[in-house]
Amino acid sequence: MHRHPERGASMVLVLLLLVVLTITAAAGFARTGAERRTNSAQRAQMAAFALAQGGLEQYLANTTTLPTSFPVTTTYALNGGSAVVTLYRVRDDAVLESRVYAIKSLGRNSSGSRQDARTATAERAIVQLVKRQQASLDIDAAFVSLSGLNKNGISGLVSGVDQCGAQPPIPGLAVPDGLYTPPNTSPNANNYIDGNPDNGPDYIGPTAPGSSAPGTANGEIDIDWASVINGSAMTPDYHVNRSVSPATGAFPSSYVNWPVLRVTGNLTNGDNFNGQGVLIVTGNADFSNITWRGVVLVGGQADVSGSATRVFGSIITGLNLKLSPLSAYPFLPQTYPSESSVGNGNFQVQYNSCDVANALNRLGGWQRIANGWADNWPTY
Repeated sequence: MHRHPERGASMVLVLLLLVVLTITAAAGFARTGAERRTNSAQRAQMAAFALAQGGLEQYLANTTTLPTSFPVTTTYALNGGSAVVTLYRVRDDAVLESRVYAIKSLGRNSSGSRQDARTATAERAIVQLVKRQQASLDIDAAFVSLSGLNKNGISGLVSGVDQCGAQPPIPGLAVPDGLYTPPNTSPNANNYIDGNPDNGPDYIGPTAPGSSAPGTANGEIDIDWASVINGSAMTPDYHVNRSVSPATGAFPSSYVNWPVLRVTGNLTNGDNFNGQGVLIVTGNADFSNITWRGVVLVGGQADVSGSATRVFGSIITGLNLKLSPLSAYPFLPQTYPSESSVGNGNFQVQYNSCDVANALNRLGGWQRIANGWADNWPTY
């Protein structure tokens, strides 16, 4: 047999092997790059989902009042992106607790991918169906004074006729048995009181300092005053503390959001302001030249005097009579209010259920509807 020279065959094999290895390496790099892009996109989607959920939770925590028109959108800047939260009203009803709202949160991951800058910004939308849980407060009259009322002069107005027109009339004035002094003995002396009953106070039971037993005036007013003044209920947005020297805190510059304002100590003549929300005064309150919309809670007695004094909503005074022992509250006067609240001049206390509801609305909360969460909401 004749042998033929095979010079160059090894070179061909080497080249063929290099081609195979190159193709294999290229395929591996392509697969690795695809997996990295897929993983990057998944991470971006998860980040967008976390942003959407964070925006939803922040909205539920921060939003304490209902808007007047829908839809309304709020944008939150969060770590790694943003959340665009929109509140929709999906079912309207005359009863607030029956209305249904949808909170849509669109999370946008703006941080991109550290491994691949070509990864698009991820978006993820979720939605939660909710209802608004309304806070409640026992409103027995436009003006309730657990320490009684001493009325001077026949001018002024205490009316339980709902200024808002949404609720039936309630008593204009409510006091414990025997703790009301009319301006005079004239048959028309009590005409300044409107409501149900009309032209007269509603007597709500005997006085009972230091007790809230059933059948007493204190028991009739179902307000946990102890929780209010120790701070576990109705946490104030603004606190003016006059039980220390020097006094601390300041009155708010704006009352747009119907805040809870607490004055530890006395509200004095000279505290002239127009406000709205919940006003808490642990001591006595001089309402000369003060206009307030919402709810007023006073531990001691109140002096409601003058044509510039207006309360639209409800005022309840003498609440320190519900506490026992007083020594548990060292920032309060250590004697129960014994003097009656005073009504002088052309003041006005007018029941307004809408102002009461607005003041209490921010003390309520959102109630999530069971099985009302979805993460397949359209992002457009």
